[in-house]
Amino acid sequence: MSDGRANIGKDGQPGRAQAMDDALLAARRMRGLGVAMLAIDTSGPGRAESPAPTLRIAQAMGASYIKLAVADAGRVNAAVRAAAGR
Repeated sequence: MSDGRANIGKDGQPGRAQAMDDALLAARRMRGLGVAMLAIDTSGPGRAESPAPTLRIAQAMGASYIKLAVADAGRVNAAVRAAAGR
């Protein structure tokens, strides 16, 4: 669950570009685990970034992707259950 706006790199230093590179590298490593994953995009409306950062991370993970701008417990629970087919 993320708004996709990585801002701190793995080395602890600020910087969006490096933080996103680090997030994508971690996502590709997670993909190698061979488990089903769900990426929940919590970014608010009106973001003009294309493609959405969380979508890029989801694609790198091989994860299912959903947009859930309001991520309260009930909505997250419903999204996870739907993704799991329950």
